[in-house]
Amino acid sequence: MTDQDVNPQVRKKNQNMIMLIIGMPIILILLSYTLMHMVKTGKLDLVGMLGTQTVGQLMDPVQPIADLSLTRTDGQPFVYDDEKPMFSLLVLDSPNCGKRCADNLHLSRQMHIALGKLQGKLRRYHVYLDGTLSASQLESLKKDYPHLLNLYGSSANVEKVIANQSLELDNLAYLLVDHRGWVMMAYPETIGEKHMMSDLKHLFKYAQ
Repeated sequence: MTDQDVNPQVRKKNQNMIMLIIGMPIILILLSYTLMHMVKTGKLDLVGMLGTQTVGQLMDPVQPIADLSLTRTDGQPFVYDDEKPMFSLLVLDSPNCGKRCADNLHLSRQMHIALGKLQGKLRRYHVYLDGTLSASQLESLKKDYPHLLNLYGSSANVEKVIANQSLELDNLAYLLVDHRGWVMMAYPETIGEKHMMSDLKHLFKYAQ
């Protein structure tokens, strides 16, 4: 059978299907960049879309994690875009926090484990503010939390990120970052484990 033997309507339908297959990836890429731009400029109301089911403090507007100017323990800049895209929980700590922050870090691991099959959607970072960790402290953290990455930051940068929110740094335990690198939620220590778990599951469902 030659091309001339093919019904013109069938030929046109096949051509349209080929164009659709070729054009779909381009459309998805353009849509992704458009959504990112809308979130960044505030045209996409992420807070409104998430509704009131969350109990953490929704960042309005969301803030880029790059504004925290985090560094690795070897002094190299931490670049979030170099990491595998997924939700990330920043567990805040400081030299004067002591047992309170140690408990928050332990709780973050318990919540991560309790996520069950959803564990793979979240990673955790230990962010040590206004100081550095000794070699023995780093070794202890590595032993107790082998899947945790330790980072350094400053309270001044955290305060800048939460400046327009009804939050206080002294009572802030966690920051949640989405897979695009936007700090989107904050959790004070007064929010319990069950409420945070509910939030995380809701957000993962929304992100699917």
